Amino acid sequence: MIKHIISKTSGCEISPVPFSLIIIFLVFFSSNIMSQTIMPTKEDTQLSDEHGVFIKEMTDSSLIFVTTQGNEYLVHNRFNNISYIGGENKLKEDMCSNVDIYESENNILVIFYILFDNNLQIKDVRCIDVCPKVENWDSIINKYLLYLRSTQGKWMKSDNTSGKYYLYRFAGVID
Repeated sequence: MIKHIISKTSGCEISPVPFSLIIIFLVFFSSNIMSQTIMPTKEDTQLSDEHGVFIKEMTDSSLIFVTTQGNEYLVHNRFNNISYIGGENKLKEDMCSNVDIYESENNILVIFYILFDNNLQIKDVRCIDVCPKVENWDSIINKYLLYLRSTQGKWMKSDNTSGKYYLYRFAGVID
């Protein structure tokens, strides 16, 4: 005889077998959504925000980044050759401590993209949100975008590759 252990949580009965299947489904489903949202695949080579397409014609070694003004920049060696001085965790700490927003319970995963020229001057900052937008989304995200634009001089090349333009991407949870 097989016994199913049932645990009580907040008055609800949960059977471990179906619950584990739900967890597996959610992990597969969310990772599939996240991989498509964070970076487009070769079959679907466009990524857009409320201003329109900003990443297109992506290959293994390059992509075209479109600024909010509509200027197109060819970026080779797509990611990982630029870093924030102090690292990504320091960037997130600085961003959270410098952006003044109200406290909320809405944790939204946002992917930020920062385009740099060869002198590490910020050309544009774009973002996409992975979760649904909340009230006052535009004003909240604009504060983060303004902060990221103000980080001029806090970046360095992390390897010896040379290019005309660089792209830095990172994920942050906005609450």
